[in-house]
Amino acid sequence: AGLEKQVEQVDGVATAYGVRAVVQELGDSDILLLGVDLAGYRKVLAARGRDLIGIRASPASDDELAAGKGAGISRNLAALSGLELGDVLELPSPTGVVRLPVTHITEDYSWPRGVVAIDLSLYRTRWKDDALTYLDVLVAPGADRADVRRRLDRELGGGGGFFVYEDAD
Repeated sequence: AGLEKQVEQVDGVATAYGVRAVVQELGDSDILLLGVDLAGYRKVLAARGRDLIGIRASPASDDELAAGKGAGISRNLAALSGLELGDVLELPSPTGVVRLPVTHITEDYSWPRGVVAIDLSLYRTRWKDDALTYLDVLVAPGADRADVRRRLDRELGGGGGFFVYEDAD
């Protein structure tokens, strides 16, 4: 959470959230596992007047996912694996098998065999990996995206994997 908080302190940044993306074995296939700072992601969505997308198991599913008590899966993973809402997904991790109910099914074709999204804090705890693949950075209203990007590079040493976008993007 350190880098995310540093980024949020940069002038012109409204909010930021981190994502860790890794190839993960699941059965006899490799899937893409996303550890997402879901609290931060939901703040960005709320700023845009949106909510998490996809089919939910229940009205409480968004909170369960953000609390590390559920997993979102892509439609292609659901089709290939036969997993449905409410089924238990078993993910091997360095700390043992992580069992999570499928709380969301959504469109995400960024990996041919499917995608699983879980909360970043759960990922960090169970996979013993504090790295981030990238940060999404939402520019504050009225701030210039190019100026914010320059400040991020200057204040954080440059070369960061930041996606800097405005609310209209």
